[in-house]
Amino acid sequence: MSKKRKLYDKALRGADLTFDELTALAGYFGFVHIRRAGSHTFMANSNVTDTLNFQSDRGKAKGYQIKQLLRLIEQEGLTIDG
Repeated sequence: MSKKRKLYDKALRGADLTFDELTALAGYFGFVHIRRAGSHTFMANSNVTDTLNFQSDRGKAKGYQIKQLLRLIEQEGLTIDG
């Protein structure tokens, strides 16, 4: 199993992710960093109309932001490296 798939499975299990893991996971599904404003990191995917807004909580990803990414992946039918 690839590193990317392991991280995705970890998120699906509801495990805590670091902020870096969250942004990496978004990147695996085609999201790219578009800007940073203060503590907010914005990521977008050319195939998705929604923009993601992530914020680190002392190095950890916020739970609702992980769920938001997973929901968007499912709704849009995104695939790793797709």
